[in-house]
Amino acid sequence: MGRRVRERVEVEVASGKPSEFTWRGRGYTVADVLDWSREAGQWWYGGPQVDVYKVLDDQGRAFELHRMSASLSPLPNCPTGDYPYWILDTVGD
Repeated sequence: MGRRVRERVEVEVASGKPSEFTWRGRGYTVADVLDWSREAGQWWYGGPQVDVYKVLDDQGRAFELHRMSASLSPLPNCPTGDYPYWILDTVGD
């Protein structure tokens, strides 16, 4: 199991998948997307939709990136935040 960091990161996307990301001022190149899934979130609370990407960088290190998107069914008067944005959820595996 990896180390949970849950920090916001900047991500470059190519062909609909993460290709590079910057974490703590350092750049990482995504060499492979191992898995992808979508979590609907708590739509009854207006929670975000989450796209989960398990990736390897070009050095073979594992990361889990989350793309946070606005809820599919936002509640009235519910702030939508600054979606979409990316979170580095987990480092290592």
